[in-house]
Amino acid sequence: MNKLENLKSKFPFFVNNPGITYLDSAATTHKPNSVIKIVNDYYCKNNANAGRGIYSQSLKLENDVEDVREKVAKFINAKIDNIIFTSGATSGIEQISNLLLPLFNDGDEIIFSPFDHKSLIQPWHRTQQVARNFGQVIKLIPYSYKESGEANLPEIRNFVSNKTRIIATTQLHNIYGEITDVAQLKGHTQDALVCLDATQSVSHGILDVEDLGADITVFSGHKMFASQGVGVLALSDRAKAVLSRSARILGSETLRSNLESGTQNWAGILSLKPAIEFIEELGSNNIHKHLAYLTQLIVQGLRNFKKVEFTKVPAYWRCADGYGIVSFNVAGLEPSELGFILNEQNICVR
Repeated sequence: MNKLENLKSKFPFFVNNPGITYLDSAATTHKPNSVIKIVNDYYCKNNANAGRGIYSQSLKLENDVEDVREKVAKFINAKIDNIIFTSGATSGIEQISNLLLPLFNDGDEIIFSPFDHKSLIQPWHRTQQVARNFGQVIKLIPYSYKESGEANLPEIRNFVSNKTRIIATTQLHNIYGEITDVAQLKGHTQDALVCLDATQSVSHGILDVEDLGADITVFSGHKMFASQGVGVLALSDRAKAVLSRSARILGSETLRSNLESGTQNWAGILSLKPAIEFIEELGSNNIHKHLAYLTQLIVQGLRNFKKVEFTKVPAYWRCADGYGIVSFNVAGLEPSELGFILNEQNICVR
């Protein structure tokens, strides 16, 4: 049986809104029954605070959270002790940039792309500004994206120097919809830490942080069928050692106590496990084949309209390519106008 058959029946949103065509999963995914059930069960049956009590519900929650941590680690091929729960990808990068700030020296460099999601851009601009306030200069070195939608890796490698501290990049671009083989940076980063935004790729079941050589990896739960308000920060041993040094400077006993301070979004964390199981049940090969088919279908259909102008990528796609993100404009229409027109037809786009 095709695992993607009758897939919408597993999502209450689509059951309750059968006439809607939802094409905005790059912004947020809807939640399958299994995810909704575990969140509901937590609030109805086991609402507690982990690590804050010795009663049964608190202890159970603590064990459940560690089970989720182990599940996440195996899913992305990371070490369980290097998994940190956050409130989302944006907050994860901001936490990292804050921790790194005491470790920067005058003249250090950050390689980034102004074409990435703003959550991967703004924290480094903020780091530069704070350093400037203390009389230090941190250089932001921008790299480009190819017309094929991939990060310009030769350009990145050329920019790396002994002053480079961070290389910020994306595995699957949120606008161009193409994969960058970040593993090609291995052996070319000198002492720099590779900071990877995997928010768009994690739901495809293709994220392997060890294989990619990523030192700092972030993603949000709500874009991989889990709840909103939860995310994951995965570290390499090297990044953990560097960041632990900063955490001690800032007065924390451990890195995790610094990054997971206060009451966490327990329901959100618990939702990650059924979300991962949902992706695993579908299978990464099935997901890729189906998304490639749908991507090619919409690209071919849109090419029939002369006023449609694509943003990079589609002209370069081969039959096997396509990850479900297609960006385009219609000549003579503002994007917001097109959005209103499509909404009248119950088609949801961003």
